[in-house]
Amino acid sequence: MCVIDRRILSPAALALLLFMAGAAIAQAPPSVRPSGSAPAQAPATSSANDPVVATFDGGTITRSQVLDFLGQFAIPADAREEVYTTAINALVNQELFARFLQEQKVAITAAELDAEVAKLGQQLQQSGQGSLNSLMAEMGLTETELRERLAMNLQWSKYLRSRADEATMRGYFEKNKDLFTGTTVQASHILARVEPEATDAEKAAARQKLVELKQQIDTDALDFAVAADKFSEDPSNQEAPDGGNIGYFSRRGQVVEPFAEAAFALEVGAVSDPVETEYGFHLIKVTDRRSGQDVTFEQIRDAIEGVYGEELQQTIIEEARESAKIDIKPMPENFFPAPTPSVGVPGAPTPGTVPGRSPR
Repeated sequence: MCVIDRRILSPAALALLLFMAGAAIAQAPPSVRPSGSAPAQAPATSSANDPVVATFDGGTITRSQVLDFLGQFAIPADAREEVYTTAINALVNQELFARFLQEQKVAITAAELDAEVAKLGQQLQQSGQGSLNSLMAEMGLTETELRERLAMNLQWSKYLRSRADEATMRGYFEKNKDLFTGTTVQASHILARVEPEATDAEKAAARQKLVELKQQIDTDALDFAVAADKFSEDPSNQEAPDGGNIGYFSRRGQVVEPFAEAAFALEVGAVSDPVETEYGFHLIKVTDRRSGQDVTFEQIRDAIEGVYGEELQQTIIEEARESAKIDIKPMPENFFPAPTPSVGVPGAPTPGTVPGRSPR
């Protein structure tokens, strides 16, 4: 389904427990450092065995950093190039986000950090997941590195609290109720595909094509479903024509954001103006809406702040990336180490994983 959100860069998740749960690559916590220290930078020089694979404003990413980052994940051989790019983008995001917090000069005390370490130890014990030492061994972290991660969590929590005052949270809740009620909509669409490298003229032509189709649909000269089956360039609908129907979806996380935002703003039966996404331009028709469960602000205050925080992180990273001059090099040959044959070798890595790390 063409509009399903296939973006692999989500907001930098700061909860350390995501590491423990084997979170997705794009959700790995940023590399972190205690308040007052300078953002870490990859070495400016590299060896033949550890080449620079990406640069950004003021920093570099090397092969060893990427392999170390990917060490906690099983990497299918046929997905390595995609994973390579994803990992580099995630590492860049981590550094850019860390820089942002550093610039905010969010201070934390040693006592606050000690309390956070103790709290994590208690949570591990109570949940039967071991101890801090076992966690550090599993994640390949030193005590200093663990404390750095927790320091970053504290910095972010303090910064978020400074932004998430009562009036802001209530306003965000009222504006985004569909995010919290579980409301879904059913929609159909007509897609005019636009390739990423398309010129402005090509984009304008694709948009104009949909403007003309909408004029015919609005005057009942053309049925939306018929138009979708005849003109839509969504591969799914071309393979199995269904009037452009993509089924039900929630406000966030299932379809690309511009599409979801436009769809949820429509009344049932209404057709949007052309909406631009990474796939091209869409005409969207909402065919049904299923209301979710009514909730009050007081019932879900913490959840509202969590969603607001994720959105704020994403905005911070996107704005930082705009001026970061990111240059990702093509994946070098033999970038991933060849796995050691497992036959007769106790503890050999599973094929497709990075040697020296346990697949998660």
